[in-house]
Amino acid sequence: MHELRSPLHGIIGLANTLSQDKSPMQKPLTMMGHSAERVLDLITNLMDYWNLADDQVRTDSTKDELADLAVLAKEVMNRIESMKDKRGKPLKKDKVELKKDLQSVTISGDSQGLQQLLHHLLINALKFTPEGEVSMT
Repeated sequence: MHELRSPLHGIIGLANTLSQDKSPMQKPLTMMGHSAERVLDLITNLMDYWNLADDQVRTDSTKDELADLAVLAKEVMNRIESMKDKRGKPLKKDKVELKKDLQSVTISGDSQGLQQLLHHLLINALKFTPEGEVSMT
């Protein structure tokens, strides 16, 4: 799967660069870039699914660990606040407020897997929120 991602990044970058010129090909190149981004997202989701399925198989041999959900969520939120999208723009839009009203809750489980889950949820929330707030409570 990783072998598919690298060429797609090249296609996306080239399509974005070429579509910025005013030409009859601008619209088709923009569509090509968007389609390649969609395929890249699908491949990423498949890889995540396979990783989760693989982790589930290994779960029997791994021991559960205690983790503070608020601490994990705050770590994820702090990392994501400074992330940029594929075009180099901040992932969190100026009109979006990120609320961190979290209470300490200790859980038993795979803290790394939980952080990955929170990471994906928050990234999707920020991607699809043009204005307003994204909060974890």
